Order: sequence, then C-alpha cells, then structure tokens
Amino acid sequence: MKENPDYIVNQTVVHEAAHLIVYALYNGKAKAHGREWKSVMRRLGVNPSRCHNLDVSNSKQKSRRVKRYKAKCECMIHEITVIKYRRMVIGEATYLCRKCCGRLKSIAEK
Repeated sequence: MKENPDYIVNQTVVHEAAHLIVYALYNGKAKAHGREWKSVMRRLGVNPSRCHNLDVSNSKQKSRRVKRYKAKCECMIHEITVIKYRRMVIGEATYLCRKCCGRLKSIAEK
C-alpha cells in the first residue's frame, strides 16, 4: 500500500466494495468475479480486473506459495486450491472441468 496508494484506493477498495454490493443484491448467490460483479465494477467506473500487475519487488512481505491439491476429471488432472478441495471433500460444492465438462473428483493425499 505504501508503494501504490492510488491504486489501492481507486482499484482495490472499489473491487472489494463491488463484492459487498453484489452480495447484498444477489444474497450471496452470484459468482465472486462473475458477470454481476463485473457489471457493478463497470458502473463504479473501474475496469473489472481481479488481478494486478504492480511491481512489488520492494515489498518486505514474503510471497507465500499456495498449496495445491490434485483432482481429476475424465480428461486430465487439475490442481485446485485448498478451499475448493475442502468444499469438494465435504460435499459442499461440485466443480466441472472446462474442457470435458466432467465432474472433478479429489485425489487422496498420501
């Protein structure tokens, strides 16, 4: 934030506010960065981007490597985040492959 205060205020804060607006409008039933969120971002006058390309090489905070879990479908093995993995395991969510539309199934950790 110290290195990019304008970006944080004009992009990141608006990005997070758009999530709150979408949640309020759709009772939490819209995708996090789906078309509803993109529409709100545009109406707020901001490009609906969910990633940045800021130079953070001077940042003192070490970047963390997010652990990935393996899941398979009919055509390939995917790497998924711990959040998706947990949701799949407890049966809270189902994820589909974008290529074959097959249901992802977790591969047990050994």
